[in-house]
Amino acid sequence: MAAPQGPAAAPQYESLPQRPARPRRKRRREAAEEEAPAPSTTPAESPSPPPASGRRVPVVPGRRFAYADHTADIQVHGWGESLEAAFAGAAEGMVHYMTPLDGVALTAERRIEAKGHDAESLLFNFLDEVLAAFACDAFIPAAIDVGPIDRSAWTVAAVARGETFARGTHAQGTEVKAITYSAMAIDETDAGADVYVIVDI
Repeated sequence: MAAPQGPAAAPQYESLPQRPARPRRKRRREAAEEEAPAPSTTPAESPSPPPASGRRVPVVPGRRFAYADHTADIQVHGWGESLEAAFAGAAEGMVHYMTPLDGVALTAERRIEAKGHDAESLLFNFLDEVLAAFACDAFIPAAIDVGPIDRSAWTVAAVARGETFARGTHAQGTEVKAITYSAMAIDETDAGADVYVIVDI
């Protein structure tokens, strides 16, 4: 009978050589951040402010309006020696964008009235009435005389002179769909007034 054997000795293993560390795979986000240009140390350019009164450049000689490009719409800038004159400039500028005012006969008159609760809402409603005269009644308000603005009741009345739009006689510009409050601004100083309004085209 064989003598009992003691516990078997634990097998001996040789250590495998240390595997070189694999380079960590960069995530897409990290790679994109590395490829992106370093942020500029110069301050970001702020949107250019509305043109100052001294930089008024009329689109039509003798008129008091200009345009500024906007993302998808157009900004109308009207000015004058008073807020009433600036309202008129903005209204004529809006109409001119829909049909050029040159050659429009001032053979008919139309009274335009509007009411608001402050200067901005009055400007909005006034331009809306001018737009309705053109879009609904085909009347071209080519020359607009705005009466005194009642700043206690925020009402205004104007007399617009022009004629009925006729294809073949009047050029067709870009349709204005609506007035907006976006970036609307009214600037009054001792030297006069400037109004800025973006219209939806």
